[in-house]
Amino acid sequence: ACWVAGIPVMPVPDKLSVAQISAIRSKLEPVAIAATEQRAVDFPGLPYIQVGQAAGYVGSGLEQADIPADRAFAYMFTSGSSGEPKLVRLTRANMEAAARASIETLKPAVGSAWILCLPLNHIGGCALIIRCWLHGLKVADFRGADYGRIARAIAQDGSMSLISLVPTQLKRLLDDYPSLRPNAGFRGVLLGGAPSNEELIGRARDAGIPVIKSYGMTETCAHFTMVRPEKAFDSNPLSSGRPIGDNQVEIRDETGMQVKARVPGLIWLRGGQVVSEYIHPEWANSAFDGQGWLNTGDVGCLNENGELEVRMRSDDIIISGGEKINPAEVEAVLHRFEGIRDCAVIGVGDDHWGQKAVAFVVCDEGNFDPEAWKAGLSTTLPKHMVPKEFRQVDAIPKTGFGKLQRKKLLEVY
Repeated sequence: ACWVAGIPVMPVPDKLSVAQISAIRSKLEPVAIAATEQRAVDFPGLPYIQVGQAAGYVGSGLEQADIPADRAFAYMFTSGSSGEPKLVRLTRANMEAAARASIETLKPAVGSAWILCLPLNHIGGCALIIRCWLHGLKVADFRGADYGRIARAIAQDGSMSLISLVPTQLKRLLDDYPSLRPNAGFRGVLLGGAPSNEELIGRARDAGIPVIKSYGMTETCAHFTMVRPEKAFDSNPLSSGRPIGDNQVEIRDETGMQVKARVPGLIWLRGGQVVSEYIHPEWANSAFDGQGWLNTGDVGCLNENGELEVRMRSDDIIISGGEKINPAEVEAVLHRFEGIRDCAVIGVGDDHWGQKAVAFVVCDEGNFDPEAWKAGLSTTLPKHMVPKEFRQVDAIPKTGFGKLQRKKLLEVY
């Protein structure tokens, strides 16, 4: 409704810090809060508008040409997985470019349904609504639905064409319903929001479920690169595909120079769906180079086919004894070990090494065996990448979107 009316919106996260509330009030000056349930505690004094809970949504395919393209559609906080969440301004032009690129790549049938399982205060859910509205698709609202209902829809309902999931959701679906097989018209699982490992992709493929791996963020109005649907079963599981639409990806070294294929570096993005500014904090705008390029802070490489392979956040790198350690590589090997249900590796200050790698592990009862894991890692990884210490924990802290929160592990170390 706000899209049609040209009214900017601010999808509110489940929990807001004092700093976030202050930023919203000072930078955006909201005039009202609309919700299906009363929520006045975060914003006392704002008029409250109660809205009905819709049973479903059907896109009209209509565009509002009289509303300026550079007007803000929404203001959203980034996930904050690597530090303080940033407040981003998404324009209508950004959203339209992202929707067009997505639909042109995936080619879902007009009138088919896209299953919504992601919260609307994340770009993955919010962009899905606008994408379907503009291109005449149905939105099947499965937010809060149990996994049995999702599995039945994918398997039995021929109108269900696509579903957007994060890796933790796909893993839960495969764990709970190992016999799941999709209906004949199912185009695939659009997978993004957090890193996914080879094992998870392999399990989905074995079940006949097409996985369309993607890479994107709030700053790009959702997915920016994507594995092409026709390659869903035979693409490299590490690949997040090629840029869609008019999007561009460059890999640069620390001096800003482009690097060759297969050489890892910082991921820079440019295109119509890339935002142009951060509203808060102002220092974050140093990520833009003035020519439309955004430094994501992520590390990755382009392969010979121009496909993006994402490695890690640049601030996740561990330097131990002068050697660089990619924690994601260590975690990928640990995930293969029997009995390990989840894990995360962080760098901790050390007088001798400068930093040492510490692995936090969630494992089955009686299976905590650091010496065996060190031996197993040593057969696959260089010696300096094997964690110096292992700690058993009940759970690995993650955002609601499934991204590791390594800083929280450092706080409890």
